Amino acid sequence: MSAPNDPGIYFAHWVERYKGVEKVSGEDGVERWEALAKGNVELAANLEGKLLMIAGAQDHNVHPAHLFRMADALIKANKRFDMFIVPGAGHGLGGWRYLYGLVWDYFAEHLIGDAPRPGVEAFVPPAPPEN
Repeated sequence: MSAPNDPGIYFAHWVERYKGVEKVSGEDGVERWEALAKGNVELAANLEGKLLMIAGAQDHNVHPAHLFRMADALIKANKRFDMFIVPGAGHGLGGWRYLYGLVWDYFAEHLIGDAPRPGVEAFVPPAPPEN
């Protein structure tokens, strides 16, 4: 996943926090800046279909709290989802071979209805297509 779900807790210096920000005038005549765009947490009830969220447990770029807040919002909205935490991994997630197989199987199962393969440990990424 490694993407911010709640702009309110995302690093102040990242541009995503300010998407949809507009200057508005309140009823009191005071102008202020408001974020009008909704984050994923606020839109969780709109989820349709399957969702796999993945995060590194030690991500210092996008804190895992984003994942947990999103999971909480999905649970409160009674939405089913799948979540995978990579122990000891940072923003780059590491363990790419295992994750590649996990994501490959998830897409195969939920996009084309192919049964998951037994055991990801034997996964070998497919060869690139010949030109």
